[in-house]
Amino acid sequence: MPADLEFLVRESRNWFALSAKRRIEFEQLYSAINNGAMPLKLVQLVKTRWLAWDRAIQVQVKQWLELKSHFNLQVGSLKPSDKCTIGRKLRDLYYDESNLLYLLFLKPITAEIIKLNSALQAASAEVRILTNY
Repeated sequence: MPADLEFLVRESRNWFALSAKRRIEFEQLYSAINNGAMPLKLVQLVKTRWLAWDRAIQVQVKQWLELKSHFNLQVGSLKPSDKCTIGRKLRDLYYDESNLLYLLFLKPITAEIIKLNSALQAASAEVRILTNY
């Protein structure tokens, strides 16, 4: 997975977690675009919980347009002398549609991994040994 993609998912959540003002502004933008609906909470990624990627990707894809618009409005209004490196990087990553394609590609894969993990953790999981070699 490209490092920029992990940065996009992780830092998008951190962007809002560190500022109530940003969260409120995003909620207002999301609500305006979606007839009063409220946005889904972005999922925090933890290095030891790779299964969190499934939900994080689902939320990110579902809110792509709104997040892209938010970063364009937030960072686009900054003066060149303002220091907001993470915001600028996130804006650029949202405008690169190949990142959305990566997430769309990963979405069904992570969903299958979650299903497999759930099946393996089930109390009555059936174990089969394949002998086709």
